[in-house]
Amino acid sequence: MTLRRAGMAGALAASAMLLLGCASAPALRADPGPLDHAAADAERLPIGVEPSVEVADDGVLTVTTPRSAWTLEVLEAGPVDLGDLGMFDGSATAEEPPGGSVVGWVCVRATQLEGDPGAWMSDDVRLEVWATPEGPRYDDLTGFAYEPADGALDVYEASGNDLGVPYERVCPIFVVPADVDLSTIAVVPSGGEPVVLER
Repeated sequence: MTLRRAGMAGALAASAMLLLGCASAPALRADPGPLDHAAADAERLPIGVEPSVEVADDGVLTVTTPRSAWTLEVLEAGPVDLGDLGMFDGSATAEEPPGGSVVGWVCVRATQLEGDPGAWMSDDVRLEVWATPEGPRYDDLTGFAYEPADGALDVYEASGNDLGVPYERVCPIFVVPADVDLSTIAVVPSGGEPVVLER
């Protein structure tokens, strides 16, 4: 894998950090007792943690955000046989994609290393497919009607595991133009810049 960092507008990154901070603020109670204060202190986000993605020599990615840290190992990326998919409405047969499009997925092995155990992976990291290292970009909401069959997880269902217990196969699904081969993948830490992997 080769690695490129894609630039993002400073204002967008700042807005994302503001939203993250607001969303993560602990809920207030009318009459907090001493134990409530202790719990709030324990859940306070670390100060000064910058969202980042690091790629090891073996290709394993470590994604760090103020909320948590994850490792991701890309298992496969490419077009999907519709027989391997179902629909979110419960239909066993997946619908054909719109004309000129293909359905693909990016499957990863994901493990939460730090943060509140059982966190939602999608709160901290997003996967994207890029047509080229410069874009355009496609996130997995473009294929939200599809879900993996045979036990693979969609990224939005990856939650509940203890720290260090991997999700063996998390497969966000994408609908992209037919000429996009899903070989250029971006990993986006919440509030940070995408890191683009060219496979």
